[in-house]
Amino acid sequence: MKEPAILTANTYFFKPAHSAQARRKSEQKIIAEVTNYLEVNNFKIVEKTDAKVAAYKEKVEVVFYYNETANNVYKAFQVYKEGKRSNITTVRKLLKADTSLSGWKWRPSTTQRRAFAIRMQDPVEKAEYEARKIAKADKRRAGSKFDYESAGGYYVPTEEQYKDAFYMMLHDKELTQEQQQACNMVMSGFTMQDKVHHDNIHIVNELRRSGRGRFGLGSPKKAAKPKGKTNRKQKSVLTKILDRAEKIVFG
Repeated sequence: MKEPAILTANTYFFKPAHSAQARRKSEQKIIAEVTNYLEVNNFKIVEKTDAKVAAYKEKVEVVFYYNETANNVYKAFQVYKEGKRSNITTVRKLLKADTSLSGWKWRPSTTQRRAFAIRMQDPVEKAEYEARKIAKADKRRAGSKFDYESAGGYYVPTEEQYKDAFYMMLHDKELTQEQQQACNMVMSGFTMQDKVHHDNIHIVNELRRSGRGRFGLGSPKKAAKPKGKTNRKQKSVLTKILDRAEKIVFG
């Protein structure tokens, strides 16, 4: 369940309801929302009124208070861990620990990502990191029953993928052995109209997106249509120019 925004909201600029009856309903609604959130996350409710709810879970105690007057809105959310004052981070960590087996995934903070990017600028450390990542993946695959060979499926490459693979094999001298093999598989698959593993097509598509294909970065831009009508003679000239350019590039 999503954390109620009122727990961390600043109510200084909140405007209370106009009537006393509406203010009481607003208080009851907020208290009910917070109570439901605590109960869903297995907190035990020890006290609940129209303006206050108190609960605990393991060594964490929480008290939430909400009240609307004619002029102001007052809210307090207090967290205690082992009797010492804490904050909402303690509650979040407790809930994350409970949900670690149900889909929660650790993500690095901004500071950690920045530090990692600086470390990866060192070629030696980057190579060691890549080696550890490959070894970890191989170890995971060794004990897995998943069929990695057929994962992703098999497809017939498109003409655009074939042309870009052909172009890169002719002009790109920095292709790795894996990239060259992928280009060869794509060209062979299109020529024979045979299905190729998706991994090879993916490698070619990544090279195309990185600007190493025929048209550099991005796909070729369509020529703007000339204003007015284009006669047949103009169309035939444009077609000849395009055919000649394609013959020069692809032989």
